[in-house]
Amino acid sequence: MESAPRMPDRRTSPTQEFPLPPVLRTFWVWMFVLSAISAVASDIYYHLDRFQQCCTLAYDDPLFVDFWHYAYIFRFFHTAAFFHNAERFAYPAFSAVIYDLLYHLGPHAQAIFLSTELAMSGLAAFLFFKTIHRNGLRRFPAAILVLTTLLFSYPLLFIFEAGSVEFLTCALTAAGLLFVLKRNDSSAAALWGAAAALKIYPILLLGVFLSRAKARTLAVGISAFAVISMVSMWFIGPTIPTAFAGSISGVGGFVSTYSEMLRLQELPFDHSLLAPIKILAYEMAHRTGTVSYLTKPYLFIAGTAAFLAFFLRARHMPVGNQVLFLFAAMLALPPVSYDNTLVHLYAPWAMLVIVTLREGTVGRTLPGLRTCLLCFAVLFTSQRFLYYHWIHLNGTFKAVALVVLMVTTLRYPIPDEALYGIPLSGTTARPYSSPARRVSQRVHTTLVSNVQSGFSDRQLSTRKVDIVKSSLS
Repeated sequence: MESAPRMPDRRTSPTQEFPLPPVLRTFWVWMFVLSAISAVASDIYYHLDRFQQCCTLAYDDPLFVDFWHYAYIFRFFHTAAFFHNAERFAYPAFSAVIYDLLYHLGPHAQAIFLSTELAMSGLAAFLFFKTIHRNGLRRFPAAILVLTTLLFSYPLLFIFEAGSVEFLTCALTAAGLLFVLKRNDSSAAALWGAAAALKIYPILLLGVFLSRAKARTLAVGISAFAVISMVSMWFIGPTIPTAFAGSISGVGGFVSTYSEMLRLQELPFDHSLLAPIKILAYEMAHRTGTVSYLTKPYLFIAGTAAFLAFFLRARHMPVGNQVLFLFAAMLALPPVSYDNTLVHLYAPWAMLVIVTLREGTVGRTLPGLRTCLLCFAVLFTSQRFLYYHWIHLNGTFKAVALVVLMVTTLRYPIPDEALYGIPLSGTTARPYSSPARRVSQRVHTTLVSNVQSGFSDRQLSTRKVDIVKSSLS
């Protein structure tokens, strides 16, 4: 277990503001160093004719290649030919509606979209700055932390260069997390359902509501996903069944094309847990043959492991741990997961920074925070300059960071007091206890009170069984 260095108790300080805590200072240093190494190495590779552009932190493709990739097939929008073109649309129906809206902006679509991305990034950075300053961080270190994180952001640079609509999905998942922290679960579920209608994988975030007490909230998220998808298919046409079949075919074609093949030009940007397995299998086969046989076993093994980890451990931990685990899982588990999806991690990172500041006000540093923030530093910077022949390690480094983040999240609890901003004066963090220990404590407390009330041995035995059954249900 990591040592938790004590910070000075600032509750007795005459001022409410304090400097950047050591754990956040370490994160900032790591991100600055990794970004500087990446920029310098990329510039050297450029002068050696290894890279096509100077200081390439993302990739060498033309700007906005993702934005205009499907422009041709949208000439057949609202017809069956839209789904039977050689270049199939690879995303769900709601994404097609968004693309159609963007393409209707005309010759200024690219400028409008980029301006919107920049404006939303600036607004999010400003609101985050105000939040951490309100939580006690001095204005100057707060501004430095926000600005450098924004400027050194490899995922943001990636989506800006590509013109990826992943930014809209990120806005929905981040807004959903904000509503969770405000205890408005229904709104969070609706936003995450809408994000899942844009890209399938955010459906995993609804796992936060997998309990009897939140069954109605879970239904809200699933209903939002279903209704938005159905309305989108009706809009695409020519009929809902045709649009449904076409969407399934497009998403399935994407999986078969990208996950069952080793595409060397996209390998540096794939942080899926399947990517390093494909590299190893391809190298062991002496770079011949196919790796399509890996996809189904991987989905079964990884899916089962994540399912057991969540239901046996994460689901019984505080909400902050569940959120961090599911955000990391939704990026690591898909058979293909490119680096533009890493923008989703800024919302849970911001949550963790706020928790760090709130714990710092009472002189505590939670164990595991340093490891989590180091993982975020790796995920927010580019390591694409690390390669040997055809083997690129950028995606592998990020896959390892995601796994470490999930494991750390399962081990160290994040107190709800710090997560929701409940006053911590004079309190200590509530220790995590397993479900079995909570049941044992409840049985012991209840039986002691019943003995004092004069219950017989048979009544006590029956009472014990009833308590265990109610606790496990």
